[in-house]
Amino acid sequence: MACRVSSWLLILCVCSSVVTLVFGAQHLTVMPTDQTAVVGDTITFHCTVAEKKGFVTWLQGGSPLNFDTMMSTGNTDYTIVYSTTAEGEAYDLQITNVGHDDANTYECTVTQGGGDGGAMSGQVVLTVIAPQAFTTEPTNTDELEGNDVTLFCSVSNKAGQIVWSLDGEDISSDSTITTSTSGYTINSPIPSVDYNLKIESVRPEHAGNYVCSVTSANGHPAITSGTAVLTVELSPRTLTPMFLPTARQTFQTEPSDTTVVEGEATTLQCSVNNKHGTVSWKKGSDIISEDTTTTSHYAIVSTTPGFDYDLYIDNTTLDDSGDYECYVSDALNGDTAITSRSAILTVYDLEIQSFATTPSDAEVVEGNVIILQCTVDHKEGFVIWSKDGVDITNDATVTNGNPKYSVVGDVGNGEYHLQIDSVALSDAGTFKCQITEADNSPAIETAEVTLDVIGRQAFTDEPVDITAVEGDSVILTCSVSNKHGALSWIKDGDVINFDLNITNDDEHFSIMSTSPNTEYNLKIDNIQIRHEGSYICKVSDSVDGDSEIISQSAIVTVHDLESQNFTSSPVDAKIVEGNTLTLRCSVENKEGSVIWSKDNVDISTDHTVTNGDSRYSIRGNSDNGRYNLQIRDVALSDEGYYECRVTAADNSLEIKTPKAFIDVLRSICTGGQSRVTKHRTY
Repeated sequence: MACRVSSWLLILCVCSSVVTLVFGAQHLTVMPTDQTAVVGDTITFHCTVAEKKGFVTWLQGGSPLNFDTMMSTGNTDYTIVYSTTAEGEAYDLQITNVGHDDANTYECTVTQGGGDGGAMSGQVVLTVIAPQAFTTEPTNTDELEGNDVTLFCSVSNKAGQIVWSLDGEDISSDSTITTSTSGYTINSPIPSVDYNLKIESVRPEHAGNYVCSVTSANGHPAITSGTAVLTVELSPRTLTPMFLPTARQTFQTEPSDTTVVEGEATTLQCSVNNKHGTVSWKKGSDIISEDTTTTSHYAIVSTTPGFDYDLYIDNTTLDDSGDYECYVSDALNGDTAITSRSAILTVYDLEIQSFATTPSDAEVVEGNVIILQCTVDHKEGFVIWSKDGVDITNDATVTNGNPKYSVVGDVGNGEYHLQIDSVALSDAGTFKCQITEADNSPAIETAEVTLDVIGRQAFTDEPVDITAVEGDSVILTCSVSNKHGALSWIKDGDVINFDLNITNDDEHFSIMSTSPNTEYNLKIDNIQIRHEGSYICKVSDSVDGDSEIISQSAIVTVHDLESQNFTSSPVDAKIVEGNTLTLRCSVENKEGSVIWSKDNVDISTDHTVTNGDSRYSIRGNSDNGRYNLQIRDVALSDEGYYECRVTAADNSLEIKTPKAFIDVLRSICTGGQSRVTKHRTY
């Protein structure tokens, strides 16, 4: 016996004349892996199935996205990329223009089919990160020769290298200065965020166009700041120091509106380029600081003295609410006063209880579990669930006596979710989560939500055995109540449709439905012999927890109209070389082409010999269906297996005769006597 195993788990075993085909069960050969993407990227999760019989479905957070190549989501950024490979059929999930809302778990699954169980890859995670971006960019600056100057550059989500350039020439890489020109340093108050370029004792050669850029890395695209022009003013020797021309004082950062809760600390920012006057903070019309001197519970904090004058307020109170401005006075060198934009500080009272999550309307199949969400921040009162206006819980205690009800979640984090096990039709109704008044918090309640309980999917009509004559049209009936899954007709393990869509490309099949989502009758027009077999109607399990159901099997029997058949066939024979041999083949109701083959190689079509050997010919009256093969002057090379077959045509399937072995004997003459010896070639 000889056996061959292919990568498709098809085992071909030949022993004598018995051939056995054993097909492996469907299984995943390529599975998805965790991925990290930058917003705007395109990613692909891979999934390949060998011996596929069911439907391939990708799940996002447990919810289906597709059935095979048909998407069930309206998001056009999601597509299934189908291909065939050595490992099987690939159903890869591609997501273009990735956004933060795509961050989720993903799983590739294959439903049951053809008697095989389903398969699943296990969950993988898509992590989506924001691209690197500037939070501060350098601005045009004028500075007097000999003074220090700082150009600012800050980046969020940094992945690449920060590079400063002057007039197109790189002068740094991250914190390293790469130019031979002296005076440059990188100042990073916040590591991996701030890469400020400080120039000490600025000189004319430092003047020019400065750009801060970040190289691409790990999927983050490269970014480039705007160009900042540094102008260096020369020091005239004829002027006294008091009247040297200098760059005007300007704000680098200004305060912005801020909201805090009473008792929290907060900082209002203010930084000044080329400061010449006195920096003061004002609350309304009141001055509360001068440079680093403050009143009350205020403080001035500075990471760069002479530049930063941030106002820090510890343990804020309601009285700290108001309008704040940063003001720089005029100076002896003639620089004029400047005032920042006004920033509003809002201080809220200590937080009162509120809902972080609330329940939503839900639909559940009876027998499943449902959880209604309710999470509370700063809980002070009692959390009470009610059903149809009647209270059923008090905090984590169920008060309605129904053991199916429970309060689940981490109560320490304010989670008071209502769970109902083995949901019954009687559990349908309106639900509400409420919190009683306590301490400083008033009573609050969520909106009423509706829980609908629906019955399990079940067959109301199932297919029955049918006998038909070839060419007839027949209908197999199948109707379902409370359908939640996908309905498929399956013939001998092969899927015919997905709901109303025929998927096997057989134009004889169609789905008839007078009641959408209930009736899915299978119609077979112009039925053929190949349509004979066992048919079942199956509804898959569903994302709402309903289980798969399978109808009774219906046997379809198709009686053939007159079809081609053999009235005579070749038989094994022995013949002495040199003689003439005739092999018989007669066909009744012939529709296809009659083909003779020797050792599985075709040698004729109808009355035409195709092997180029003039000793071969087709004999007989075709009107009587006779296509006998005649071989003149038989040679040893003519020994072998001969078969007559008729190809499929019209209503007739292909037919073959049993193979006949022709044993050619060699004639040997010795001493005037003729002796026949047997000779075979294998």
